[in-house]
Amino acid sequence: MAEHDDGQGRSEDTGQRPDPPPPRPARLLLALALGCAAVLAWYAAFPLTGALTAAQAADFGEAPGFPRVLAVGASVVLVLSMGRREGALAAGALAALAALVSLVRYLTWKRPETAWVLPPSVELRPAAALALTLMCATVAALCVALFLRRRPWFGLGTAPGPVVRRRIQQVMALLMVGSLLGGVLAGVGALGAVLVRGEREQLTLPRQEVHSVAEERLFEGALQTRAPMEWPKGVPSKRAWEREFDSPVALSTCDRKRDQSDRDASPYQRGTVVGVDDDLDGDGASVVGVDARTGERRWHYTVPTTRHATIDQVGVGEQCAVAVLVDNSLTTLDAFDGSVRGRVLLSTRHRGEQTDIDGLETDAGWEFITSALVTRDDEGRPPRLVPLSARDFTLVRDPAATVLAVRNVDGRAVARGVYDGACNFLAHGAYRKWGQALVVDDCVDWVRSFGIVEYDESENPAPLLYGHPQISARIPRQCERGSPSATVSSGSGLLVLLEQCTADRRDAWWIRFDEDITVPSVQVRRWTGYSPAIQVATQPASMASGYVIPHREGLLVVGGYGDRADTRVVRLADGDPAVAFAPDEVRGINSSDHYGLNGLLVLGASGRVHAVDELPAGNHDFKIAATQPAPLPPVSDCADHKGLLMAHTSPTMLLTCTNEETGSTRAVAYAGEVRSREPYEPY
Repeated sequence: MAEHDDGQGRSEDTGQRPDPPPPRPARLLLALALGCAAVLAWYAAFPLTGALTAAQAADFGEAPGFPRVLAVGASVVLVLSMGRREGALAAGALAALAALVSLVRYLTWKRPETAWVLPPSVELRPAAALALTLMCATVAALCVALFLRRRPWFGLGTAPGPVVRRRIQQVMALLMVGSLLGGVLAGVGALGAVLVRGEREQLTLPRQEVHSVAEERLFEGALQTRAPMEWPKGVPSKRAWEREFDSPVALSTCDRKRDQSDRDASPYQRGTVVGVDDDLDGDGASVVGVDARTGERRWHYTVPTTRHATIDQVGVGEQCAVAVLVDNSLTTLDAFDGSVRGRVLLSTRHRGEQTDIDGLETDAGWEFITSALVTRDDEGRPPRLVPLSARDFTLVRDPAATVLAVRNVDGRAVARGVYDGACNFLAHGAYRKWGQALVVDDCVDWVRSFGIVEYDESENPAPLLYGHPQISARIPRQCERGSPSATVSSGSGLLVLLEQCTADRRDAWWIRFDEDITVPSVQVRRWTGYSPAIQVATQPASMASGYVIPHREGLLVVGGYGDRADTRVVRLADGDPAVAFAPDEVRGINSSDHYGLNGLLVLGASGRVHAVDELPAGNHDFKIAATQPAPLPPVSDCADHKGLLMAHTSPTMLLTCTNEETGSTRAVAYAGEVRSREPYEPY
């Protein structure tokens, strides 16, 4: 008897729903989607990173916890509901929410703060969050297809037993295939996330053009000697060469052996004047190395100017090191031939995203730590080129008081440190026992001197810049207005000059850190040698008998030979206040001789240069050997910053005048007669 439908899906004769029709083959294939979605959601929460190396696993990262829980929930719901419409709807909603949350976390990811400040060349977001997003989005799409399915999986009812068994076998086989397909898609999603993940910030080394000295000209004009002591007799006066630079200039003296395997051979010594030349067409800027004796340009290092690439600052130090700051990188050059020793990236933050020690945004970037405070322009920028007295390391700092030490010999970053309470840093060195020194002013009560500890990755996973000992000295109450302005070191101690202690600068102090066999001692003394003609933060000099600092009548010697408490005023001709010093010592190559005649050139406020000898007899007295009758160009007509440099590889003196507004420098070199090596030759 035929049955009739009552319009509500029930039979008129029995009142029950009829047997569902068998599923179509296309609908049956949705079992494949069910298996795939369930496994894919599980893999999204628990990716198989165990087979990766530690470095690869760290690079892939780990997805956030909340979207992983949602992915697990989607997988469990799919399995328990066997793909029913309400189960597919719930699972799809969970998967879509997981994908959305994970995508937001991926796009807003920030590199975690770490102790080390050197990022990789390209900083990439971890791929795990993106992989979870891709997998869960695929699960949500599969769940939409499952939700649209209205036919049953097997079509049970009056179907013969063999037909039901065949349909169950088909569904189970498709579930297994779908599970395998889900695993494959999980791998594809993870790989795709690694390949397409975005860069948090592109950090690549700026383009550079290195024009070093040709091999056949490497030792041309260099002085072959173990210790360059080509000191002039009197004051050099023969004009040798003249040049204009677009920055201040500094002198680097260093040596190089022709044959490194020959231990008995004397090295070749060379003095190089370093400055910056701007391209008149605006295409870039070059750091140039000029032979101190002839004025010939030997090498240049050019950085084409882009939005984030220009020469910000150059530091010229000992051991032939020339450091160049370009945006987020520091390049170390060899002053002897202009070759690149090494390059490092400094920060993941471009200018405008930096914060200072107070947490305020600033446009300032990395800059060098020098041995004397620098004069900044109206926008707060330091000079484009600065001398670096440090021998072993070049020190740079950012506005947040993070300090990084870069080794001069290979340009590698080897130590770091953060001193949140610091407002001033000075660097000089080295102590005989402790190596290079870093002086820190906490802007309140104390000045501290640290030895620098080089980072050893095998022993110390968290590198520290500040080592032992830490010597502290309380700033005198009479100098609360002042701050450390310059520092100079000798073999056994360090002197820090504090200036601007009063509003009119008519008082100052110095702090002397002395090295003792057991306990370091600190000496604080008052300096009353102020003169309005003395330049602020004049770099003191170290001589055999003590330290030399400016004085209103000439120079002040701090700590006589054998008597650290002794101070003496050496009066220059006509009471000319000293504004710049050029001693005959080249740290790391030769040192002041306690038993020989030591030389010192002094630039006075009048513009005249005075030749001063430190006599080895008695208490190491000082003698004015010669004085220029009149100032020479460019200091003779210089209304801005006057400078004095002395090349030790030839008796060549360099006088400079730096425009305080533009930073450009006019340099004039003068050659002189070589002084006899006999220490007691009369003049």
